[in-house]
Amino acid sequence: AVARLRGDARPLPPGVHLGDGSAPAGKVAVLFSGQGSQYPDMLREPALHFEPLRGALEAADRALATAFGERFGAGARLSEFIFPRGAYDDAAKAEARRRLTGTDVAQPALGAVEVGLWRLLRALGLPVDMVAGHSYGEFVALHAAGAIDFDALMQLSAARGRFIVDAAQAEGAELGTMAAVSAPRKDVEDAIADIDGVIIANHNAPAQSILSGTRDAVQAASARLQQAGLEVTPIPVAAAFHSALVRPAQALLAAQIEAPSWAPATLPVYSNTTARPHAADVARVKKQMAEHLVRPVEWVAEVEAMAGDGATVFVEVGPKAVLARLTGRILEGRPHLAVALDDGSGLPGLLSGLAQLVCAGLPLAVGRLFEGRDCRLG
Repeated sequence: AVARLRGDARPLPPGVHLGDGSAPAGKVAVLFSGQGSQYPDMLREPALHFEPLRGALEAADRALATAFGERFGAGARLSEFIFPRGAYDDAAKAEARRRLTGTDVAQPALGAVEVGLWRLLRALGLPVDMVAGHSYGEFVALHAAGAIDFDALMQLSAARGRFIVDAAQAEGAELGTMAAVSAPRKDVEDAIADIDGVIIANHNAPAQSILSGTRDAVQAASARLQQAGLEVTPIPVAAAFHSALVRPAQALLAAQIEAPSWAPATLPVYSNTTARPHAADVARVKKQMAEHLVRPVEWVAEVEAMAGDGATVFVEVGPKAVLARLTGRILEGRPHLAVALDDGSGLPGLLSGLAQLVCAGLPLAVGRLFEGRDCRLG
């Protein structure tokens, strides 16, 4: 790092970032991760160090105490699924992943962690011009923009996951499955055009689409795409999300969405369905989110729309850095910065993400990271 400051052109080591302190050229968009990004012990170390994240997890435990107690047994807490006890050997780690992967746990777990990171960013003074979320993450984005409060988000998250799991376990239910395809969307559409029962449910990147449909249809489509030399990866999910097959869960979710009080968003919240900001009218937002589970996710168009509206800095709030990577692929060759706050390393990944934002010229009050700590040497 010192050599670089002296004019050496070699690349900086991982975790070290350099900027000239100038203001960013465009707007800041915050992206909230969707289901599939969760993993046991995600953001554990930052939760120990930073009250906004720890406080969100504790509040989530309180908000879901009744729902989790009824579903998983008296005293069950969301945080114990996120931070499993005694998961030291391979068998215990696999069981912890399985428990957290359940849709009825993964969605509120992601919501709690993402709200904690969002609160930390706001405490540091991150300027935000727009928000969006991938699939489930759109509910967290609406909370971040003030459309629903934290308790309502937690109840909706748990109910959304619960309805999906219960519908999938119903006798005779065919809720389908999903698969990822590494190919341009047009190539995938042409290849599966005559196969009934399968659709492109997510357009995640210029060369990545997600199939959703009945098990037989997804299997037939996968076989045809593989014969054409395309890479297809099955996705272990409880249902064919963002397709008509999850209508049984969607009908119950629509009623749940009507229950809490909603307010007009204070920030533009971009929609997975339309790729444009949600309307100011609360009734329209609720109607659109009631249909969200059965509508395709147009993520490429959504990121393109945010970039078209002036966003050049994209900050992923959530685990694993999936959306930061997708954003980089969507906007490849154009000026932008896509930053993740978690790379799986915990505290180092969070600090590295914050460092990138500081080096991009964003006015973060990083001194607040040290509040309440004795930082004297010696």
